[in-house]
Amino acid sequence: MSMKPMKPLIINKPTMENNKMKVNNNNELPHGIKTPKSVKEFRGNLGKYFWTDGGMGKKLYVQLPNGGSQFIDINKISSFSDIYEITKTGFSSGGSGGSPCVSPKIDMEKGVSEFMSETGQYMSLYGYFDNDKNYNFISNQYDVKNPKWVSLDNQIYREFFSLTLGEYCGYVMVKKEVV
Repeated sequence: MSMKPMKPLIINKPTMENNKMKVNNNNELPHGIKTPKSVKEFRGNLGKYFWTDGGMGKKLYVQLPNGGSQFIDINKISSFSDIYEITKTGFSSGGSGGSPCVSPKIDMEKGVSEFMSETGQYMSLYGYFDNDKNYNFISNQYDVKNPKWVSLDNQIYREFFSLTLGEYCGYVMVKKEVV
């Protein structure tokens, strides 16, 4: 297992002049999220923000591309690359080419289509997860109203992955003004 973070995919995060989408400039993340700066913090956030075995934060619940599922010991995960390797998915090391899924412990309050329409976006939700009114973090996974599987390469959730898992997920959000 790699102890180094993945080489990040840089995603430019725009702000919009119409003030419907602005980057939170005070560096406070919604719902008290703390982006991890170490593998230990990354593992802690995997257990906190995603479904785990019995909700105990020790084994990450992962759905495989074939529809099966498994629990992975969080102490064996140092990045998304490890999840791909353990599940024998993705395109490296003879993987199946598919992407495993995890289930975030959130309920979305504002609809995806509504947010995209308000912000003039298509196929992205940049800024959605900066506003805690758009979604609720649910600490008890069994209280999530509409749990869903989200693939590790899901474009809509990359911002959430970046906020909660930092560079260890392979996505890094870069704040960039759109003029």
